[in-house]
Amino acid sequence: MSYPTLLRSAASWSPARTILLLVGLAAATMGDSCTPPPPPFDQQLLVNPGFEEPALAPWGVEYGSCTVAREPFADADPHAGSALLHGGYEGSVSSCRVWQDVGAGAFAIGIDFGTVSLEASAWLRSWLNVNNFDDQMLMRVRYLDDLGRELSSIRTLVSGDDAWLLREASGLIPPKTRRLRFELEARHRSGADNDGMADDASVIFRSATAADPVITKLPMLQDFRRDAMTLLWETDSNLANHVVEWGPAGGLLSQTVSLVETTRIDATHYVHKATIEGLSAQTEYDYRVKSGTTTSGVYRFRTAPSPSGSVEIVWLADNQNGPGVFSSHVAHIAARDPDLLFVAGDIVHGTLTDGVLGGSVLSEWQTQWWNPLTVSNLAQTTPVLIARGNHDGEHPYSYAYTALPENESWYSFTYGNTFIVALDTETPTGQQTSQNDQLTYLQQALASPEAAAAEFKIVVFHRPPWTRLWDLTGIFTGYNGETWVRNDWAPIMEAAGVDLVICGHSHSYQRGVRNGTHYLIVGGGGGALDTFNRPAGSGWPTFQVVQSTHHYNLMETNGNVLTWTTRDQNDAVVDSFQIVH
Repeated sequence: MSYPTLLRSAASWSPARTILLLVGLAAATMGDSCTPPPPPFDQQLLVNPGFEEPALAPWGVEYGSCTVAREPFADADPHAGSALLHGGYEGSVSSCRVWQDVGAGAFAIGIDFGTVSLEASAWLRSWLNVNNFDDQMLMRVRYLDDLGRELSSIRTLVSGDDAWLLREASGLIPPKTRRLRFELEARHRSGADNDGMADDASVIFRSATAADPVITKLPMLQDFRRDAMTLLWETDSNLANHVVEWGPAGGLLSQTVSLVETTRIDATHYVHKATIEGLSAQTEYDYRVKSGTTTSGVYRFRTAPSPSGSVEIVWLADNQNGPGVFSSHVAHIAARDPDLLFVAGDIVHGTLTDGVLGGSVLSEWQTQWWNPLTVSNLAQTTPVLIARGNHDGEHPYSYAYTALPENESWYSFTYGNTFIVALDTETPTGQQTSQNDQLTYLQQALASPEAAAAEFKIVVFHRPPWTRLWDLTGIFTGYNGETWVRNDWAPIMEAAGVDLVICGHSHSYQRGVRNGTHYLIVGGGGGALDTFNRPAGSGWPTFQVVQSTHHYNLMETNGNVLTWTTRDQNDAVVDSFQIVH
C-alpha cells in the first residue's frame, strides 16, 4: 500500500492510530524503504501468556519460588490448556513475582498525547474460598520511562477464591511511558505451599480519549509515620492521570506526587494509592488529589508525633451496619482533633458467603465506612488505621480499600512514646512457617528495641480473649471470647508488660485488669448492641466496667501518664482511668 493510500485510509482511524501512523511514515522517509504496518492495537502483546511453553521464558522470575505446574496438578487444573503459574511448593516456598516487559516506544507520541490506553488481565485463584486467610495472587502493570523509572502502576484485586476469577486492570497510559512491566505476584501467607495461581494473562493496547472522572470517594489518610503520609481515593473511571499536589500548611501546593498505584475494583470503581514522602514529624501540610482535571478540596494533615511527643489516639470498633451512630461519633472525634483514629475491626458488615462473613457488599464500603468518615472531613485530615475483623477481614475489597503496612494483616509501629502491635484474629496462629506466624511475630515485636524504648505498649485485634456481653445464639451459644487468644497471646502480652489490649467483636464497652494488663472491648462504634451479660468464668479479668452502650474512646499519653476517657453517643463521659508508670 502506498503512503497516499495509507493516509486516505487513516481518515477513518482514531487520533491515536493516525498519530502513530505519522510517526511510522516519518521514520520511513528517513531511510526505511518498507511501508510501516498499522499500529498493533487490539492485539495480545504477551509471549507465552498461558505458560504452555516448555520453559517459563520469556517470563523472568524477579524473586521467590514461582514455578510452572503441569499434570498431575496438586492444587487446581489450569483455567485453560495444560499448564498454570503456581506460587511454589513445600521445600523452597516463599512469596514470588514473575514479570515480562512490553515495549511501548512505538506508541510514544500517542501516549504523550493521552490517546493510548491499556487493558490487562489474568485468571487468578487461591486454594481456599473467599474470606479465608490464604495465599494471594495479583496482577500488576508498571509504567516505566526511557530510563526504567516507574511512573505509576495499575493492578487487580487479589485472587481471593478457590475458583478461577478473571481479574482486570485498565487505564490511560501516562505520558513518557516507554515500556510496561507486566507482573504476577503470589504472596505466601499460609501453609507449606504458596497456592497463589495464575493463567492466561493478557496485555492489549487500545485507542482512547482521555476523560475526566468523578471522584467517588474523597481521599482517606492511612499512615502512622513521622516522615510520610499515604492516602487513598476513588474515581468512577481511569482514562486520566492521577496526582497528589501538596505543600507546607498555608503555602502553595508546589510539590506533586505522580507515582500512584491504581486498583481496579470493577468498571466504575478505581482506587488510587499514593504516598507523600520527605515530611517532618508533627508538622502540618496541605494537599489535594487530582484525577485528570477533576480536583478534590484542599485538606490539611499533621504527621505523627516525635518519639518524645504526647499522643492522642481515638479507639473504637464494630461500626458496621450503624452509619448514623458512627457519623455522630465522627463529629465528636473531629472536634477533638486527635492524632490518629484506630478501628479494631468490623468496619463494614458484608454478607454470609460459604459460612463465612466478609466485606463482600461493595456499596457498604461507601455507606458504612467512607461516608461517615467524611463528617467534618475527619479521614481527609486525620489518619485512620484498622485491625481486620470477621466482617471485613479477608475479602479482596478489604485489601483494596485499605493501605496497611508490612503484610497488610498484622504490623507494628511506634507512635510518639507508644508502641502498638496490630494483629489479625481471622487467621490461625502458631501453625504457620516462622515468617508467616503471628505468634512468632507478636513475641518478636514485643521483644524489639522499639518496644523497649516506648513508655507504653498496646496490642490491638478484633476478637477478644474474654467477653461478658454476647447475644448471638446457635453455634455461638456460650461464647465468652477466643480460647486460643487467651491461651496463646495473653501470657505473652502480660509477660511483656503490655499496658492495653484493645478488642472489638462484642458490641459493648468492657474494661478489666489481669496481671497488670488492661483488657478493653471498644465495640460500640455503631453496630447493634450486645446486652446479655454472661457470668464471669475462671481466669477472667476482674471486669470493673461492663456497659451496653455506643461509644468512642480517647487515649492521651503525656510523659509517663496514660489517660483513657470513654464517651457515649452524646459525648458524655461513661468511664475513665489512668496508668502512671
